[in-house]
Amino acid sequence: MSDKPAAKPIERKAEFKTTVDGFPVKRVYTRDDIKDVKPEDINEQDEYPVAC
Repeated sequence: MSDKPAAKPIERKAEFKTTVDGFPVKRVYTRDDIKDVKPEDINEQDEYPVAC
């Protein structure tokens, strides 16, 4: 076994953006990110518009 420390995983990019408007996309979202969003503004998975 080697005494070298494990290599740190490398992120693919420092920042991700949407393709249409350049809006920055977080790596992970939590409930705090949508606390001010009204439930009726969130589409169900099978409702239009579908983003896959």
